[in-house]
Amino acid sequence: AELKLRAQAERFRVPEWCTVPTAGACLEVMKEGILKELLVLGMHPHYLFGRDKLVCDFYIQHRTASRVHLALAHHASQQWFLIDLGSGLGTSVNGQQVRGYHPVALRPGDTVRIGHSSRSYVFREAPEDARRR
Repeated sequence: AELKLRAQAERFRVPEWCTVPTAGACLEVMKEGILKELLVLGMHPHYLFGRDKLVCDFYIQHRTASRVHLALAHHASQQWFLIDLGSGLGTSVNGQQVRGYHPVALRPGDTVRIGHSSRSYVFREAPEDARRR
């Protein structure tokens, strides 16, 4: 865990406003309208997504995803923010391309797309019985 944190620090500067959440959230991984996986956001103040398994908390298995593609960071207001980390092919929220390194607030039901992947990630509040990471 310490090695991962060190590797993450080299690639992601944690915003000063980032805090530990008091309630969980999750991303529903959808492909062709079918729920493929549930990614639970638990008690960490931020999570990294991308193809680099040694650095990222969530592995994105698609060639158009960057090694360290995006971060989800939790704010003291209890809101999660998506930050594209300068990815090559970008990230969209509800069909709108997001600018690199500009935090975008996520609301329940928002749909995230990574690069040209056909999978979508729907942001939800975590169910009560979801296990925390």
